[in-house]
Amino acid sequence: MILASRVRATTDPPDVLALEDQYRALNNPPQLKRWRLDGGDPCGESWMGVSCSGSSVIRL
Repeated sequence: MILASRVRATTDPPDVLALEDQYRALNNPPQLKRWRLDGGDPCGESWMGVSCSGSSVIRL
């Protein structure tokens, strides 16, 4: 028997803060789909232009 577990990726908090700061510095451009200033999960929510490995942002 195979048991499957669903694990939701949660982006590392320092990465989330850095992306929020970047988004704010760019004046919240609407082109960056799914980006938010209130937390969120860039890796779990597939923010536009954000690539992750596990819970870490590895490329913008």
